[in-house]
Amino acid sequence: PKGKDFDPAALRATSWLADARYALIQIPSFQSLYLLRNQDVAAPRPVGDADDFAGFGDPNLGGPGDLEESRLARGAVLTQVFGPGRTRDGAGIADLGELRRLPPLPGTGEELEALRNALDASPDTVRLLGEATETAVKQSDLRNVRVIAFATHGLLAGEVDGLSEPGLVLSLPANPTAQDDGLLTASEITTLNLNADWVILSACNTAGGDGEGTPGLSGLARAFFYAGARSLLASHWPVRDDIAPRLTVQTIIGQREHPDWSRAQALQAAMRDIRNTADDPSTAHPSAWAPFVLVGEAN
Repeated sequence: PKGKDFDPAALRATSWLADARYALIQIPSFQSLYLLRNQDVAAPRPVGDADDFAGFGDPNLGGPGDLEESRLARGAVLTQVFGPGRTRDGAGIADLGELRRLPPLPGTGEELEALRNALDASPDTVRLLGEATETAVKQSDLRNVRVIAFATHGLLAGEVDGLSEPGLVLSLPANPTAQDDGLLTASEITTLNLNADWVILSACNTAGGDGEGTPGLSGLARAFFYAGARSLLASHWPVRDDIAPRLTVQTIIGQREHPDWSRAQALQAAMRDIRNTADDPSTAHPSAWAPFVLVGEAN
């Protein structure tokens, strides 16, 4: 690379690994690869009767909205809210007092609506605010849904009292139980019955491990494969709230408009478009366009 690290022109001129020469995918483990390759035999993709979309996001949270400005990454406020991460054994129910301090994410609702429109899905396929609960996820029939999206805060193990595994934040119940405490954890995800081409995890750290020192691409990503997903869009670091909707929607639209593209090529094209946005120099930096990875099968 030539030029200064934060010069947009130099960044755009750099030959990135995830650029035109390669379309990248990642696999959590050999066991996951074996599971994916045998999935279509055990549960072939339904034809004709499949639903296009199911989205869950913009959960009811009680934190002050000014903690998250419009361009602050999802999840970047966690250290401000909770302090440094801490490992807890936990008793199975998360501390709602801590979760209520998380700021709301109104941009996630707009993202899910944009995904729904891109897929021509009906309005009732999106669950927001009080409808975006653990109970709603667990009781939904997701067996024939092609694209499932969660747009919310993602937490690593130990970031909240009682959380000993990674999870996705959903709307907080008035009376938490082991079945619905506002966190959809990795172990709970493994009990879902999915048959999805895409699961989109539009939150921070969703491709991370189960905790400090564990391998990447375990945790949430591995749990969704066990549940039946073929591929995931997941993130390796906090996602900018103005970039996440553009990247996820452009990826889905790209593959619909170009049937010959693989999922990896659609993500690659979306990253390239965001990096080359002329009216926003900040998007040239990989911190903006590169947090998402495709995990699973490329096609």
